[in-house]
Amino acid sequence: LESGDTCYKYMGCASGLAAASVIHGGEGLVGPYCGGWQLNAMGLEESRPDTLWVKPEDPGNLAFVLNNFLGLQDKIQMVDTIHALQNLRSLPRNEFQEGVRALQNEVNKLSDFHDISMLADLEQGYGDVKYTRYGVTKAIDNGVSVLHIEDQGPKKRCGHLGDKELDTFDHAIQILTSANYAAQEMLGPDQAKEKLARFCFRTDALSALRIVYSKTLEDPNHIDHPFVDWARGPCPDGRYLWLKKDTNPATGNPYGLDQSIARATEMVRLGLADFVWMETPDAEIRIAKAFLEGVNEKLAACGSQRRALGLYNFSPSFIWDKNYYPDAKMFATQIANFMKDSVVPRLSTGDLTEQQAEGELHRFLAAEGDQVRGDHLFTETNLERMFAHSLDYAGPEASWIDGIHKARGVVGQLQQSNLRFRLNREIQRTEDGGFDPLHHMANIIVGQRIKHFSTALDQIGFKAQLITLPQFHTEAERGYSVARAYREQGIEGYVQHVQRVEEHLPEDYTFLGHQKAVG
Repeated sequence: LESGDTCYKYMGCASGLAAASVIHGGEGLVGPYCGGWQLNAMGLEESRPDTLWVKPEDPGNLAFVLNNFLGLQDKIQMVDTIHALQNLRSLPRNEFQEGVRALQNEVNKLSDFHDISMLADLEQGYGDVKYTRYGVTKAIDNGVSVLHIEDQGPKKRCGHLGDKELDTFDHAIQILTSANYAAQEMLGPDQAKEKLARFCFRTDALSALRIVYSKTLEDPNHIDHPFVDWARGPCPDGRYLWLKKDTNPATGNPYGLDQSIARATEMVRLGLADFVWMETPDAEIRIAKAFLEGVNEKLAACGSQRRALGLYNFSPSFIWDKNYYPDAKMFATQIANFMKDSVVPRLSTGDLTEQQAEGELHRFLAAEGDQVRGDHLFTETNLERMFAHSLDYAGPEASWIDGIHKARGVVGQLQQSNLRFRLNREIQRTEDGGFDPLHHMANIIVGQRIKHFSTALDQIGFKAQLITLPQFHTEAERGYSVARAYREQGIEGYVQHVQRVEEHLPEDYTFLGHQKAVG
């Protein structure tokens, strides 16, 4: 990760089967995540996931369950290889050697269940250095290699929710210090030299409303002093101070962003964390970029040789398509009007070829789009689709309807065939989509920006990327969809939604035979 060649991805897992599937599908670059929310929400503990109902040992206990199943998968691969080799022994020498070479190629494709990283959620250190130490030792003992700890206060809430509070930074330092000592205790001198276990400091300062009161906050030199709303005074019970939530006139940033940068910088400078994570209420890559670049700029400014790596949480609480759409619709309108006013008239008179007109569109996207979001990197297919919809926008709806009728006429003249059938279906699909070029263009922009998101994060320096709760959503969706199909179609519904899907998965998908998959 530090070499900058790639990023490592994590997916939340609440079972060994989920962890093995993640490693198989991720081909060495996706590992399991032991998350506190998922521990609760998947029914492993009391289902109260948005308050701190996890125990310090829970992430480590889950890692133990996951690793037991991964160990079984590793043994199954080994036994399969031994059996295949034994079957080759009766062959003539030339066929045996050829078979061994083929078997070696298959072995090279096997999943490596040892060379993976497992990420665990240590909450806010459970509010006490003793619990932090216990949680860290339990997690490392069961194979966790990266642990994230946040700076929320005692009334901790799930990251995507509002009404959050920050712990004092002094106490957060104590928690991370305890975590680092625990790792040193477990791993010995090698931890100090090679950092076999890594820590990520997560800050919730961007959206927190208050901070636990401490007399030290009154010192103007304290790291959090500039971010407290002193004019507002403390909360009625005196336990909290309010945080500023508007724009910092000195930087133009939200106060919460500047506080996040300050806290994360100090944790890395002190050597207590290698990764930093700022929890955000939505998926906005520009603020993620400002956060990580701000941390590394401050580290360089204070003379530190350390560099922070980013961890980004793709929270399922983000409704990606819906949240991205309004801004994409505005940009689609800007593109469509440019094409209508500046390009289509010259295309109509023959002053531009279609290829030249597409080039004009591409240059406009590069000049007027948001490069952080990847608007200059439209795929050729998406560029062609944008061009086609912009032509529809430039003309009246009647022309679009007339084109549908003409297309049907042309296809109707073809001989009855699969081609005619498929073309008619495509025409029908286009008609069902309706004459709404701005809507279609906005959806293309949304797709393009989401497609670019992970790559852009990697380029910025977010070398660890996380989807916290995929198993929760995939199990719910698949269970619902298969049950609905089963009710309506009987066994055909199961075959259609499960077995036919499995049959088209790559050969390294090992769970088609469930008896073999569990040994």
